[in-house]
Amino acid sequence: MRILVVLCRDPFIHSDGPSYATRAVLRLLSRNNNVKIVGYGDEFDKQSIGSYECVGSLPIYYANSRILFILSLISGRPYTYRKYMQKEARSLFIRILNCDNYDLVWFEQLQSSFLVHEMNSCGIKSIRTVIRPHNIESDVILSKFPHNALAGFFLKAESILLSMYEKRTLNCVDVVAAITDLDARR
Repeated sequence: MRILVVLCRDPFIHSDGPSYATRAVLRLLSRNNNVKIVGYGDEFDKQSIGSYECVGSLPIYYANSRILFILSLISGRPYTYRKYMQKEARSLFIRILNCDNYDLVWFEQLQSSFLVHEMNSCGIKSIRTVIRPHNIESDVILSKFPHNALAGFFLKAESILLSMYEKRTLNCVDVVAAITDLDARR
């Protein structure tokens, strides 16, 4: 089976729980399968990540911008979505899918799985999709409420919009491999 794994960060340069879990998932997926990686950011501008072939680096907005954050909310899209779903990232992802006959796309983290909408809009429905969300990002944002009322208002709006996008995205994938019972219920 040919599997494309979409990552938000390089699990081989970080030493934390999510990175260890991602490396374990990659080992399991690579048993008797051909696994390739694509990821967000410059750290994927290399031939391989760990022992896995890297087929591309998707552009991402690195710097958090208050202006882009507010513009995203005004447009009705969460900033987290805008950060990961740049036009260049979407078109490169589709080109990567069209260059190989993948049987499965494995999305590691919710942010990476927003690309499933691009697959659907381009008519790519024959490739199975799996998402392994590390946590529910809209819940994480809600947990970081500041003491500033205005900032709290914007974070609440981001959380609400992001929650809608997360639910829509989770309904578009074939399998949700939730890590915790709480994530599975959400």
